[in-house]
Amino acid sequence: MSLFRIKICGIRSEPDLLAAAQAGADAIGLNFYAPSVRSVSIEHASKLTDALRDQATAWNGQIVGVFVNHSAEQIAATVAAVGLHAIQLHGDERPNFIAELQIELMRLSLDRETPIIRAVRIAKDLELGAGEQELNREVALWKAAGTSMVLLDADVPGAFGGTGHRVDWHSVGKATLSLPVVLAGGLNAENVAEAIATARPDAVDVASGVENDQHGKDVGLMSRFVAEARNAFGELR
Repeated sequence: MSLFRIKICGIRSEPDLLAAAQAGADAIGLNFYAPSVRSVSIEHASKLTDALRDQATAWNGQIVGVFVNHSAEQIAATVAAVGLHAIQLHGDERPNFIAELQIELMRLSLDRETPIIRAVRIAKDLELGAGEQELNREVALWKAAGTSMVLLDADVPGAFGGTGHRVDWHSVGKATLSLPVVLAGGLNAENVAEAIATARPDAVDVASGVENDQHGKDVGLMSRFVAEARNAFGELR
C-alpha cells in the first residue's frame, strides 16, 4: 500500500468525513482515544466508514486509526470492525509492541503488514547534535520493529497530540531519519506550504488547524489546506 501525503485527522461526523475526502485528502484519521475531544467509538467509526464507501466511491485514500496505549487485542479488533487501512500509535508504546500487534492481526486473519505509523513527540526546538542522534536511534528502533512511517509532533506535557503546538521545522528539515516523516503539530492552511518547504517531510497531518470552535471540521479550511499542501509538495526538489 502506498503511503499518504496529506492526512486530515480527528474526523467525527459523516459530513466532515465526506468533505475531507472530496477536498482531496489522501488519508483520514479516526481517533479512538476516549479522553480526546475528537474521539469516536468503534460503532460510530464503522458507520462513518460505511458512509464513506457508500457515498465517496471515487475516493481511494486510507482510513487511519489513532490509538493511545490500547492493547494489541483492542487495536486488532478495531481494525477488523472498522476496516482500517493503517494504524497510528500515539501513546507510550515501545517497539516490541509491534510484534505483539502483528500476532493479533494475524490471529484475526488480518494483514500483518498493515502500515503502522509511530508518533514521536519532540521538543519545540529540536537540538541538532545529541538531540538528533537520540531521535535517530529511536526512529531506527521503530523501523527495525516494522514501522512504516514516523509522525513528528510537539511534546506537550500531559497531551498525546492534537494540541496545535508546532515543532521546529528547520530542525526537522536538517534531520536525516531512516523512516518517512509525517509532519504534524500546529499546521494550517496559512502555514503548511512554508512548513513543507522548510521541513521537507514526506507527509503532513492536520487536526485543529482545520477546525471550528466546536472541534468540527471547516470545509473551506480543509480544501485550502489540501490545495496548499499539494502545491508545496509539487515544488519540492
